[in-house]
Amino acid sequence: MESQLLNFIRTLMDFLVTISFDLIIFVIIFHFLLELMGTHYHHPVRQLILRYTRPLLDPLHKIFPNYRNIDLGLLFLLFLLENIKLLLLLLLTWQFPNLALLFLWSIFLLINTFINFYFFAVLFRLLISWVIPIYSNHPATQLLFLFTEPLLKPIRRRLPTIKGFDWTPIIVIIGLKILTMLVTYTLMLLNAPAIIL
Repeated sequence: MESQLLNFIRTLMDFLVTISFDLIIFVIIFHFLLELMGTHYHHPVRQLILRYTRPLLDPLHKIFPNYRNIDLGLLFLLFLLENIKLLLLLLLTWQFPNLALLFLWSIFLLINTFINFYFFAVLFRLLISWVIPIYSNHPATQLLFLFTEPLLKPIRRRLPTIKGFDWTPIIVIIGLKILTMLVTYTLMLLNAPAIIL
């Protein structure tokens, strides 16, 4: 009974650590893409995200300057948060990893998070365009279209619509899922523990 309770507490802690860090990482990825895509500074969604991310980013911007359109401070923050999350998850299971491996796992997990971000962005765009087109002019929806269009446009040019139906989002979603599987397989080859896969 006691061991079951301990397992439940550990599972709960794993969940809370993962969900907390993943939400913060998703918001920061959103911020990163807003800057990368050159979204207007006064856009309401960008202002909302800036309000929550600025306290974390302002100190880092003093150390890491921007490179062209890429916010290096933001990328460092993503990498740092992913490492802290991994370290906490592993310490909860009394595992002490090699730091070099931890950094490597973090890079692949961040790549996977970017892929997942785009997966959900394309999926939401698909749902909005098919199910609730009334929201297509909403500022948040316009950002969604801005993020996903560079991914969809090259495929759309090569793939004709069949009877007025655009298959591009479905093909992109399948492609992104395959990429996620490849990243997970790479992490397995790098001996990543099951708790982070």
